[in-house]
Amino acid sequence: METTSTNAVKIDMAKNVVIDLKKEKDIENENADTVLCLDFSQSMYTLYHSGFVQQVMNRNIPIALGFDPKGSMPVYIFNDDAWRILPDVTLENLDDYVKNNILSKYNFGGTMYAPAIKMITNNFVKANNAEPEQSIAGKIGSWFSGKKPEAKQVTVERPTFVLFLTDGENFDKTDSQAAIVDAAKHAIFWQFIGLQSSSSDTFSFLTKLDKLSGRFIDNANFIQLSDKQMVEDPKHKTVYLDDKALYSLLLNEFPGYIKEARTKKLIK
Repeated sequence: METTSTNAVKIDMAKNVVIDLKKEKDIENENADTVLCLDFSQSMYTLYHSGFVQQVMNRNIPIALGFDPKGSMPVYIFNDDAWRILPDVTLENLDDYVKNNILSKYNFGGTMYAPAIKMITNNFVKANNAEPEQSIAGKIGSWFSGKKPEAKQVTVERPTFVLFLTDGENFDKTDSQAAIVDAAKHAIFWQFIGLQSSSSDTFSFLTKLDKLSGRFIDNANFIQLSDKQMVEDPKHKTVYLDDKALYSLLLNEFPGYIKEARTKKLIK
């Protein structure tokens, strides 16, 4: 097992790769709040207990270090519901984070995207004072109608970049599509990452979301990666993605999103 210091050196080198890519993509001075959102459905059981998800977390935290001055990353998990995991992942608590904060406290379930998308969006709205002001009459009307008033569109200092990992299709496509359309009114970019499956049909919905029309802004991208591409293994050197190749994929559309979001006054 590699030592913490060895892991810290790897992560620091990976962070520098992210910083170099920001320069290449002309977003050198851009910051972002990074969020990690993990599928915790039953089909992910082996990937969690094998240590794969922890290794994926290790490879994703350099993005937080390269974009976020705090150097931390909130973690959400989802199955039939969604949970915001405490504490945020940092270099100080990264080792065994999955074991200490997720596996010991939550149960596996089905696969629904909407609860996590809505939770992350709602937390963004609250954090940025985008909740609508309502009169007493408006509150009573909302209560009777059952409809939640739409959040205000606000201009923020920096966007939120969500790394959303899943290994399969969801059971709530209509709700998830509506949630992504609603989230497009806010400065949140969703980088969906499909893990492991070789079937092109497994991620047909995420492929659809990537090209979804009718949004205020294109706020999502989808890529598919195998476990062998994410985790280094001497037996599979031909498919393993080094840091630059991996982060180039993960940051493929985000720079363009930042520029368009600023034009549309989602970002200052």
